Amino acid sequence: QGKCAHIIDADEVRASYPEPLGFSRADIRENNRRHALIAQEKLKDNETLSASYLNIGNDYQLMKNYSLALSFYQKALDIQNVIDNKYTIARIYNSMATIYKNLHKLDLALNYYLKSNTLKQETQDIEGLITGYLSLGEVYLELNKSKLAIEYLKKSLLMADSTGSTENLKYIYPGLINAYKEEKNFEKALQYFFLSNQVSYSCNSE
Repeated sequence: QGKCAHIIDADEVRASYPEPLGFSRADIRENNRRHALIAQEKLKDNETLSASYLNIGNDYQLMKNYSLALSFYQKALDIQNVIDNKYTIARIYNSMATIYKNLHKLDLALNYYLKSNTLKQETQDIEGLITGYLSLGEVYLELNKSKLAIEYLKKSLLMADSTGSTENLKYIYPGLINAYKEEKNFEKALQYFFLSNQVSYSCNSE
């Protein structure tokens, strides 16, 4: 007879101890996924296995254990390169790029964001391109390449406006403000400052 595995809940475990414990819900979730991973590796279900590697990588990224996150992303990527699922490969590249951005390894971040965006264009992932262009703009801004930052931030803005996807405006506008300030174009910086304030007001009033 099969047995049901008990999924550990972080709050349950914490409640049974008088002192705070040094692990989070992400720690517990990652532990559960590791147990599930053992079964999936035995079954050799590549699509599910890749998704598990990706999810565990995401958990490690949340815990800021970037080296382990990258190792699981690479495992997921190795499988997806065989399956040739461009949508998922783009997601993995994007996650790897974000880690390198957080580590201030900006050349590597740029490389993976560009790879990700190329695949997003092929799969016509509009929402993915909006955030992808935004991320490229932010990296170019950190690299003191304000003209390129403006180019990609405007691409992100154009797509966000045309699709009615306004969620990212609160990130796009500040990027454009900083990029135009770097270009000494204070008139444009002020224009986007007012637009940024309108978005902030709109979000706060909802």
